[in-house]
Amino acid sequence: MQEQKTDSTGNDANSTIQKIRVKTAFGTLIASKSENPDNPGIYICIEQTDKDGDMYEQDIVLVEDTAGSPIEGFCALRVVTWEDMNSEDYTRVVQLSEKRGESP
Repeated sequence: MQEQKTDSTGNDANSTIQKIRVKTAFGTLIASKSENPDNPGIYICIEQTDKDGDMYEQDIVLVEDTAGSPIEGFCALRVVTWEDMNSEDYTRVVQLSEKRGESP
């Protein structure tokens, strides 16, 4: 079995996806780049230990570029939240949009 090597941030040294890990009293927050090239963004999840002592990651938020805004001249970010820590289903989706090409 090959030993897993990690860098100074705790990332797998062989992984192409870099993660930022921040320990908190609630659990370890993990921020990572979205793997979807059509909708670049970032995931934030929390790593916790279940009642059996097994580690798991629970999604908290995803912020991503929607890349193909349905209205020309606008760009948008989609924010997806998981507010129920006992569910794998997301709770809410918010669209942030901005008109491009004109000065405010």
